[in-house]
Amino acid sequence: TATTEIYALSLHDALPIFTHIRNTKPKSPNSNAQGDLIAFTNPLADSSGRVVGKLQIACVTTTTARGFTKSVVTCSGVLALPKGSLTIEARVSPGASTTTGAVTGGTGAYANAGGSFISKQAKGGSLDTISLVG
Repeated sequence: TATTEIYALSLHDALPIFTHIRNTKPKSPNSNAQGDLIAFTNPLADSSGRVVGKLQIACVTTTTARGFTKSVVTCSGVLALPKGSLTIEARVSPGASTTTGAVTGGTGAYANAGGSFISKQAKGGSLDTISLVG
């Protein structure tokens, strides 16, 4: 099976400004408890800095921690791009500098997509590399 990278897809997303939806009554305002939700939308830019789409993510806390960065969340989302969209899933530790996950599908030019992604913290956000198998 060949691996294809879209756009040589290195995308940059800005530092997320997210909404923390508390479904629990935490003991600490800095905690993240099982069942809490986090949601955000960020612009996606190509290597030249041109905005090429949006990243839309929703995460549910699966492992509680007193400090948000020590919790674990399970995230699913959509990368909305000019030629279609990609769906992604990942187990995320908010304090980690790198996140890996799966590309679970797509639409348009990315119909029936599958593959993986890696997102690494970078100045001002994250550098995301997506590899599709097809």
